[in-house]
Amino acid sequence: MMAGIEEEAVALYSPGFLKLFKWINLAINARKAYITRTKALCKRDKENRVRCQEQAQERSKNRENYLNEALEKFQDEHKEDI
Repeated sequence: MMAGIEEEAVALYSPGFLKLFKWINLAINARKAYITRTKALCKRDKENRVRCQEQAQERSKNRENYLNEALEKFQDEHKEDI
């Protein structure tokens, strides 16, 4: 949009337009940076969410295995009492 316009040409045309031109360029660049940062944070959050879900599944599986082993151990130790 504003890529073909040179700052010097705007300065020669009008000092007021030069200030407006600089402000618009600054606003556009800030918006681009914000969008890039937001996308990167969103991607990082998605990856983190997937990793946390995988860890939760692993913990659940480990917990189930531990409880089964503990139950078998308890039943073996207290076989006579049962």
